[in-house]
Amino acid sequence: MGTVMRRGLAAIQPWHLLSNSLSQGLGLAPWRVLAAAFSLGWREESKQGAMIIVRCVLLLAICAIWYRIWLATDLGAIALPFAVNVKSLISYLLIAQWVVFTVGHRYRDVADVVQSGRVYSLLSRPIPYWQYSLATIIGSVAWMMVVMGATAVVGGLWLTGGMPFLGWQIPLLLLVLPMGVMAWMLMQMMIGMAAAWLGNVTPLFWIAQKMMFVFGGLMLPLFFYPGWWQKLAWLTPFPVVFHLAAAAATGQTVLAWWQILLIQLLWLLILFRLMLWVYAAAEKRLMAL
Repeated sequence: MGTVMRRGLAAIQPWHLLSNSLSQGLGLAPWRVLAAAFSLGWREESKQGAMIIVRCVLLLAICAIWYRIWLATDLGAIALPFAVNVKSLISYLLIAQWVVFTVGHRYRDVADVVQSGRVYSLLSRPIPYWQYSLATIIGSVAWMMVVMGATAVVGGLWLTGGMPFLGWQIPLLLLVLPMGVMAWMLMQMMIGMAAAWLGNVTPLFWIAQKMMFVFGGLMLPLFFYPGWWQKLAWLTPFPVVFHLAAAAATGQTVLAWWQILLIQLLWLLILFRLMLWVYAAAEKRLMAL
């Protein structure tokens, strides 16, 4: 028995040494701490029960309404460099709504902690609060991504008789979709931390949500917008969240896959640095109160 235990410890120790070295090199908390936070977010989200069912039904209802709208639209009169039909547009919408319902209102998770004062106990922990907050939210979002992904597939089969994305695009979807989710999640984390200055940040979220609607191509793909509006939208990070992921997965884009990934990666780096700055500034303000 003692021999087995020693062998087990010998096998585990190098992994702990490697994980701790990586954590220190990246300035992160130990992986097991972040994994515990991720697990907490996953478990808490899985307990939502009826609310998850409501979200799934609402996603399908929105797409069903737009399905009727697209059926009544003369899509043949639209000149585009790629094929557009009812099935492709509904598939686009299903994937965009997948992102919407996956992320939800994560800003509340952060804002509630700040407004309730619980943030002070988290700030005193040995790991940075932004790491704990990010790992927990990623856990919650990961659960919803699976549930909403299954709902989107069901919606595609129900409304169009097929999958909401091209089969050969699945590997690309597995890259661009999480990156779009992460971008919207980072934006909401910053909105939540703004509670350190504003208190109630719901109006700020409403503004960001409407900007996402008009610049992100949520309901209508950006290629339906006037040329000048499209140029304005591409100056913002919002197309990274919905439009790029949905257009890439349905083939409704003139961009190459590497261009899509590059645009997303650049905006993710910018948003991540902004998130770090907001969290650092908010922490200084909270500790000074």
